[in-house]
Amino acid sequence: MDRGQPMNPATEEPRTYADLNDVLRDLVAEVTEILGENFCGAVSAADLRHEVLTRIDAFIPDQLTSSDELDNAWTQPYVVGSLCRMLHTP
Repeated sequence: MDRGQPMNPATEEPRTYADLNDVLRDLVAEVTEILGENFCGAVSAADLRHEVLTRIDAFIPDQLTSSDELDNAWTQPYVVGSLCRMLHTP
């Protein structure tokens, strides 16, 4: 059983959404129209990983001018959470 898809309780089969591709196509078209050249679409995992690895070294110095700033109740969770997301980028 594939737990990634919602199950239809009547048939115990994965639910199908016949119109999902149409909905997604319309959504992408609307977003592309609104954002124009700023819409980049899908980004490959390899490109995302490369981008993160090139920026991670600059992230801490950009966020902190001294180690005392990590005592801040907002800065510490932001920096730690951001680094965790960067390190776990697929």
